[in-house]
Amino acid sequence: MAKKKAPIEVSVTGVAAYAWLDKPDTKFAAAGEDGKYKLTLVIDKEEASSLTAQVGEDTMNGEEWLQSLRDMHEKCGGTAKNSPVKDGDKPLGAADKPKEEFLGKWLVGFKSKFQPAFVDAKKAPLNAQAGFPDKPPVRIMSGDLVKAAYTRFDFDRGMSLRLSAVQLLDKRSTGGNAADAFGEEEGYDASSASPPFGGSDNAGGDAAAPASGNAGDF
Repeated sequence: MAKKKAPIEVSVTGVAAYAWLDKPDTKFAAAGEDGKYKLTLVIDKEEASSLTAQVGEDTMNGEEWLQSLRDMHEKCGGTAKNSPVKDGDKPLGAADKPKEEFLGKWLVGFKSKFQPAFVDAKKAPLNAQAGFPDKPPVRIMSGDLVKAAYTRFDFDRGMSLRLSAVQLLDKRSTGGNAADAFGEEEGYDASSASPPFGGSDNAGGDAAAPASGNAGDF
């Protein structure tokens, strides 16, 4: 009998962290293996019960959702060390103390061998903006407010959450471009200056290619 396909679920709202969405993270990939696209969802413990997640036909509050993930992971033989749900008040990985920015938070990890789809709050693909020269493609980054669409995958040592799509609800990260901090001033204008030494005024550059993906099940 064929194994029943796991349904796509939708997480609660959280803040993106450790976001590897434009390209896979290869740091921990074994020799000969590809990296994985990753996202960690950071959820405030005090707000968890007021948030909602969609699990199949059921709507759960954040506390119920987190507990259901922990319960299934344990049922599948998982341990706290390899759980997709981490307690930010405890040391993470090889650290000897908790990270200050994660105190009072839950962290839920998602990953996939394939790049997830990206949509906005109205479920329109973010990549669609690439067709407008005055609106460059939007990148989802750490610090943005998001939801994740995923499936549960059980293996012999626990459960992992396979990332299918990410929904951008609030663009909070600017990408860390320090030049954005400046305002306009009176002075030198490079657009009207003559090229030095008779050189070409055509400065080349590679445009960032948008990530591919389809709208997710939000």
